[in-house]
Amino acid sequence: MAKYRTPEGRVLSDADFDVLAKKADAGDYGTNWTVVRPQGRPRLSETKPKNVSVLFTQEQIAAMAKRLAKTGETRSQYLRRLVQEDLAIV
Repeated sequence: MAKYRTPEGRVLSDADFDVLAKKADAGDYGTNWTVVRPQGRPRLSETKPKNVSVLFTQEQIAAMAKRLAKTGETRSQYLRRLVQEDLAIV
């Protein structure tokens, strides 16, 4: 689960969100907290990823699309998983 922080760096707890929800339900939006959400895609690892281009035939892309429709994965997730399984980095 993503961690939400105040601008000062304090991590907000479930109890903090309960307090904010109760205040919002009561119409009180005047809080000094500003939630800073994590930006962008989640990190895949601590090291910076490198983009690698791969070419596939139309038939391969169509077959992947059928598989992905069943699994719900994105193409990138599917290909990353296949590489991880092959390299035994799971």
